[in-house]
Amino acid sequence: MISRMARFPISTVEVIAPDGNKSHWVVALPHSAAVAAVRKIIPPGHSAELSIRRFPAEGLRPGEVRKVERMTYPKYPRDRNQTVKSIIGLATGEPLASINRTSEYRVYAVGSDGHFVGCNEMICRDDGEAVAKAKRLASDSDIEIWNRSRFVIRLVHTPK
Repeated sequence: MISRMARFPISTVEVIAPDGNKSHWVVALPHSAAVAAVRKIIPPGHSAELSIRRFPAEGLRPGEVRKVERMTYPKYPRDRNQTVKSIIGLATGEPLASINRTSEYRVYAVGSDGHFVGCNEMICRDDGEAVAKAKRLASDSDIEIWNRSRFVIRLVHTPK
């Protein structure tokens, strides 16, 4: 006998706090019962309404109400000392660079009109290694180095 997993509706409820902050909750109940289930959990003064947004609900059991936690990424620190503090391993005191970490970089050739005309992908340990490798790839145009969506440097070509 083949057992099938029971399907149940997943609703998303948006909750707005009195200070204007929003949060989202996934509920394994029909839309008609979802808002009431969330209102039982949230503090008084918060408003709740159905949302058209959809979030993944892995492992949600029928009747369960779960707050969706957003993934936050740290912003680049403006204080250089903070950068140094963040790359030192607190447990060992060794720089994290000593642990084999790599990043994806892209090197773009920039045409005379300012548009990208070519791209090479590289895996490097840090910005310095990426710049060194990109200089070897340089041809007759300027090149820009990017680490995902972070601009690293633009190397301007000087004709000989």
